[in-house]
Formats: sequence, C-alpha cells, structure tokens
Amino acid sequence: MRFAIPRPADAKRIGWSLPLVLSLLFVQAWAQNQVTPTEKPFLWAIEGETPSYLYGTIHVPDDRVLAIPEVVSKAIASSDVFYAELAMDDLASMAGAFMLPAGQSLQGILDEKLYQRLDKYFQSKGVPLAVMQNFKVWAVNLQLGLLDYLPALAAGKQPLDLFLYQRAKAQGKQVGGLETAEEQLSLFEGLSQDEQIKLLEDSLTLLEESVGKTSPSDAVVKIYLKGDTSELLEELNRWVDLDDPVGRRFTQKVLGDRNLTMANRIAEAIGSNAGKSFFFAIGSGHLGADDGVIKLLEEKGFRLTRLSSQDIRRFVQ
Repeated sequence: MRFAIPRPADAKRIGWSLPLVLSLLFVQAWAQNQVTPTEKPFLWAIEGETPSYLYGTIHVPDDRVLAIPEVVSKAIASSDVFYAELAMDDLASMAGAFMLPAGQSLQGILDEKLYQRLDKYFQSKGVPLAVMQNFKVWAVNLQLGLLDYLPALAAGKQPLDLFLYQRAKAQGKQVGGLETAEEQLSLFEGLSQDEQIKLLEDSLTLLEESVGKTSPSDAVVKIYLKGDTSELLEELNRWVDLDDPVGRRFTQKVLGDRNLTMANRIAEAIGSNAGKSFFFAIGSGHLGADDGVIKLLEEKGFRLTRLSSQDIRRFVQ
C-alpha cells in the first residue's frame, strides 16, 4: 500500500499536525519493510516423552529469514537447551585462523588473471579486494556469498544462526554447539593451496555467470522460504563443481561426514539427558538427502515429524 505524504506547505494548508504527518511516514516505512514469516519452516519435532526439535537454518542476515515463524519461536521457548552447529561464543577465537602467515598476501598467491577477476567482482559490490589481502584463500571464498549482505551486516543484522543463538541465550537457555571450532576450521585448513584456489574459482565462476540474473544467495533464500529440502540441496551443490574430484571430496567432508557427526551427537545429547528438551539449529543443507541428518536419526530409531506454521497449537497449554 502506498501513502501520498503531503509536503510541509500542504500539511499546513489543510491543517494537519506534524505528529500526524510523522505517523503516516512511519506507517509507510513499516508497510514497506514488514516481512511475512514462511509458512513452511525447516522445523521437525523429534518425538518422544520429552520432544526435542531440529531446525534448518541458512547462514545469512536476510530480513526474510530473520522473520521467525511463531511455531519456531515457541519451540525454542519450550526447550531447555539450544545447540547450533558451533557455540557462537567461540567465533572470536577463530578470527586468527582466517589470516595468512606474515609475509604472504592474496595477490601473491593467486595468478594475475584470477586475481583480476576476483578484484572486479569485489569492486562490483563496492568492496576493494585490498581489504582481503591478508586473508587465506578459503576465507576469501567464504566472504563471496556474503558480499550481497554487506549493507545488512553493516546495519548490525545477524546471520540467522547467531540471531537464534543470542535469542536462546537471552531466554536463559543452556547453549552450545554440535561441533568445535577446531573441527570446523579443519574442513578448510585441510585443503591444499591448489584445492583452495580451485574452490574459489568455482564459486567466482558461478557468481560471474549470475550477474544480471537472480544471485545464487537470493536463489537459496527463495528456496529456503519455500521449504523444499531437495531443491535447496540441489541449489547449494551448484556452488561446487561435483564433476571435479576436489569438489566431490570437499562436499563429502562438508556435508556427508558432518551429517553423520551431527546426527550422532544429537542422538547422544537426547539419549543421555532424559527429560530435557533440545532445540538443534543446523544448516538446512544437512537435513535432506539419503545421508542427511533426518534419515540418519530415523535409522537410529527416532521418529521425526515436520511442523508447519499451523502446528503452533501443539505449544498452546
């Protein structure tokens, strides 16, 4: 809905007060910015005498995903413990691992052609590549998908995982992570320099091909809001060349191997804490597929039920 806001002279002529004009300005801004939460969140109840919950997140500070469905908020509120992939309090300790050893630079590692391509893409997002000179190649790759969200990050918005973690903490929940900082870093530190460069080039090629079209980040968000696990995984896999041995090995480490680790730790947490309700928030790419966390938990004997926004009634006392 659009409002015709009168000019100051018009407001005086028709006798409108300044508070009323400001109120209309506020209503207009609110109408433009409000976001309707998805009707199909990536939320599953892990059924039992004391139910726990598994929620698929997406690691971006997008208003559309930060509009938390009420059923998700209620599930967090009803839980005793909140686990993300990583205990977010450990993030600060990871910062040093992103940096190159003294005396090395990104420009000195990449060949001139790739460096110029990367510089052109960063500049298209209003960021000089010079700010990344001391970052490792894999760390630069991680930043590529976030360049579209620099305004949101600059405004203080948090990626969904961190947003939920902080909310649970503020509610007095016990919080933690299914993985350690060292385990997550090892995924990238275990890559050779050549492998890091190959993965960076794959990501850059995908982004270059999407110029003038829907960005890969926006495509992922739109699928996430639809709630389609298979389509989301297919879209995420586009970021890596699965026909290349490096891409296949990396995908197996990032998804397949970690799916098993997280499923085992979810099962252990629930099994060793009778009477406690857990809320597990992990990347949505880990949920689907034949080796996804949902199927792995079902193979362990857990019964999972997907919840929609209509299932808020299960939390009404």
